[in-house]
Amino acid sequence: AGEYVPTGQAIEVVLSSTLPPLELRSRARVVRSWRTTSGEWLSGLCFERLGSQAERDLVKFCFMKEREMAERVSNVRIDIAIPGRVQRGDRSMHRTSTVNICADGARVTATWEADRDEEVTISFSEDWFGRELSILAKVGRRDERGFDLEFCEPTRADRAAINQLIMAEERRRRVA
Repeated sequence: AGEYVPTGQAIEVVLSSTLPPLELRSRARVVRSWRTTSGEWLSGLCFERLGSQAERDLVKFCFMKEREMAERVSNVRIDIAIPGRVQRGDRSMHRTSTVNICADGARVTATWEADRDEEVTISFSEDWFGRELSILAKVGRRDERGFDLEFCEPTRADRAAINQLIMAEERRRRVA
């Protein structure tokens, strides 16, 4: 919105999309509002008395948009240094930092030796992903910069957290 909408304000929401398809009209209440860096206002809403078909349509729309976003950014690898910890099978812990990251893996700095295909767990603090993120990974090739890690079946939530970070970083870099 171009102007602030106060918390608790009742509004009528009209959502229309051709791809993925959605036609929705409902009453809602504003539960929070915040200003973006570009000066626009965004608001979080709680729908009131949303019918079961409308709810199904909205959930289907959200899942389709999430899948579309994941497909778009899943192969995007960004160069970014994110501090982390690697735990090896012998329970030894090693500090590391990403050189780059994507939803399927990361290149990390390494001051320790590891065998190709060795399983490790890489963990990142909540400062980067909004929550502690720990992912099982296999060690790939190594060179003077570090190791390639291939994530072993990251959860949907883990992939989404990584993709959100990638999109936010891409936006930040476009603005800078």
